Amino acid sequence: MQVLKTEPCDVCNSEICPCILATLQECMICSHLQANKELCDCDWQKVCVYLNYLHNGTIIPKVSTMTGAVLLRCLKLREDTFLLYLAVSPEFLDKLSSLDKVYFCSSISAKSYRVSAVILQKYPAHQVVSLGIKTSLLDERLLTSKHLNYYLETTGRTTVLGLAPLAKTSNGKILIIAEGLGELMVPALVQNFLAGKGNEIDVVIAEPQTVLKRKVLDLGAQLNCIGTDFTAIFSSAAARGINYCCSLGSVDLHKRVAQAMFRSNLSTPLAVTLFD
Repeated sequence: MQVLKTEPCDVCNSEICPCILATLQECMICSHLQANKELCDCDWQKVCVYLNYLHNGTIIPKVSTMTGAVLLRCLKLREDTFLLYLAVSPEFLDKLSSLDKVYFCSSISAKSYRVSAVILQKYPAHQVVSLGIKTSLLDERLLTSKHLNYYLETTGRTTVLGLAPLAKTSNGKILIIAEGLGELMVPALVQNFLAGKGNEIDVVIAEPQTVLKRKVLDLGAQLNCIGTDFTAIFSSAAARGINYCCSLGSVDLHKRVAQAMFRSNLSTPLAVTLFD
């Protein structure tokens, strides 16, 4: 397990390549190892990741304890935003749903932490789940320690207030504005709740990570990379008849979105994230 420092992937062509992402069809380099891709379109000049995968594969450890978890990969996408891949027991995986709020916990002698997190995707065939965390308290040295015991606590709650009515939208126009941890939630929201219903989905992210940009576009959503002035966006949204808006991020983001909607006389329903 390693922490990702740079894009596109700093473990490619290393001794741990191909990593767990290849098995989950989430590889950041090779399109052969990305979901629904058949042809390679990468410009990687070193040892082929796909051939490495065919010859070496990846072994995923089995987890027997109910709430225990094995950390397989930790990607640091921003200074305080992490994407984790965890192996869990099949019984525990059944209790989890995309965008559920959970607590990611760890203990090591006298040092322990418990941070709020969100379930992103489930990979039932491999008993793996991806998790998004935004915190400045997480110590990378703890994440890479071999002496940690990880586990998850469920809450039975979703992180998105208004998710149920949003998920019922069909043949509509949906506007999603995301920042920080909310960026990680966009692919999960679109794929698991909005796609395949005839919806026209616009996603606004100021500076999307490469891996997130690819996922959003692959899901058929439109991606707009603009600044933080949302007034023009909502003026256009009002003209186009947006049916639902969604703000994925901090309370400050929700306030800016709501203010921009008010200035644009837009009374569209708004779903928001609720973090600790």
